Amino acid sequence: MFSIGKIFTLIIILLFVWLFFKILANKKKRSKSEDPKKLDAFQCPSCGVWSSEKICTNQNCTLKK
Repeated sequence: MFSIGKIFTLIIILLFVWLFFKILANKKKRSKSEDPKKLDAFQCPSCGVWSSEKICTNQNCTLKK
C-alpha cells in the first residue's frame, strides 16, 4: 500500500509543483511592474521637478508665473 519510497516520491513531486507555481507567480509579478524608462514624464528645465503632465506641477516653479 504506502511505502517509504512512494511517500518520498510524492513529496518530491509536490515540491516541484509548488516551486513551479512559485516561479510562475514571480514572473507574473515582475511583468506587471512598470519599467521606469517607459514612463511618459519630463523634467522641468526651470525647477527640475519631474512630472507626468504636459506642464510643470510645482507650485513654486518660475515657468508658471
